[in-house]
Formats: sequence, C-alpha cells, structure tokens
Amino acid sequence: ATRSRSHDDTRVVTYLSHGGAFRRALPGLYERCRAVARDKYVAEGGELSDVFELRVAEYHIVRPGGGLFDPQHVDAGSLVTVDVLLEDAFEGGAFRTPEANGRVASHDRVFKNKGDLVCFLSLKRHHVDRVVAGERRVLVLEFWAGVERTCPHRCERFHGNCDALVLEALAADAGSFDETFFGALDLDSVKDAVAALAAEDSDAASDAAPPPGPLDRRRGVAAS
Repeated sequence: ATRSRSHDDTRVVTYLSHGGAFRRALPGLYERCRAVARDKYVAEGGELSDVFELRVAEYHIVRPGGGLFDPQHVDAGSLVTVDVLLEDAFEGGAFRTPEANGRVASHDRVFKNKGDLVCFLSLKRHHVDRVVAGERRVLVLEFWAGVERTCPHRCERFHGNCDALVLEALAADAGSFDETFFGALDLDSVKDAVAALAAEDSDAASDAAPPPGPLDRRRGVAAS
C-alpha cells in the first residue's frame, strides 16, 4: 500500500513509489517520464553514464487555499524533476519559476491541461500559486544519483536501506534484526571509517613516549 502525508487540510501527498507501486502499475509512463528527465539532464551537461534513478513518485492533491508558496523552494538532493498535470478543473495554482532576468515566469499556458508535463533541473527554484477553486492534482517524479527508492517517503539516503524500511521490515517480522540493520549500512563507508580509526590509532601509538606494556589479550588491558 502507498503512504500519504497531509501537510494540512489543503494539501495531501501520496508516495506512489512506496514498494515500487508506481513503476509496477504504470511501467510505460515511468519509462517515458524517465526518458524525458534523462534527456533534460544530458542537455544540461550531465553524462549518460551517470547514475540516474527514481528517488520518489508523489501524487499531490492541493485544495482551495493551498499551494507551494516559498519562492526559494527547490527539490534539494535530486537531479531532475518531472511534473505531470492530472486534473485541469481548478482555478489558480499556476506553476512559477524565478528567472535570471529577475522576472517570475508563469507556466500556466503550457502547464494547464490534463496530461501537460514540465521538466526542470531539481535545483531550479519554483513555487505554486494559491488554488482558488477545484483540486490541483499533479504527479511529481524526482530522479537522482542514488539507487532507486521504494520508501514510504522522500528518502534522503543515496545507498543502503533507509531507517523507515528497517523499521517497516522489523514491524512486519520480515527478517532478523541483524539482516535489516546491516542492510541499512553503507559498508564502504564503514570500511573507510574503520581504516581511518586504525590509522589514527597507529599514529597515536607511534607518538607515545614510553613503549606500551605487554598486552593482556584476554582482558584487553596492559599488564602491570
């Protein structure tokens, strides 16, 4: 089942990528949107060989009084965002972007009919005017340089299982604690940290003035 989050009574976000539901149910739409996003990424200087996977698929419902009002808002951590308009029987709710010339562009001429799509770099600032009447329904897909995510939220972890999936697996008794806990670790990062600690320990030992006493390996302390 997908998860939803209500920001208030004017805006609800449902995470369609939870459990891979969106890609499984609508593989054709997923592939078309990913191709559009990929083309945009390459056109803006990205490499085809770069990791480029779905971070999150969200279904936004915005009711009268709601919107996205922060003019500095960006989809931080993602590479490219694709918005698809799923409902056009609403008033207000124009999609706007601040531009380099100081103007704030409105895209309501190209993003106003059901099925219209906008694609932009995720770090481009954007906001949405207040909805006056009806419901503004939009599919939002974010692609990033991490692994494809199936979390019940907008995940922040590029690799490994996120905390939400670990807790979900444990609650469902889907595996042992060891399996879910260690599955959440980035083992390369752990190895790097261990190596760094070993190097620091070695440096500290070489700087010490008196030589260490014989080690009691059973207790792990220096023998007297």
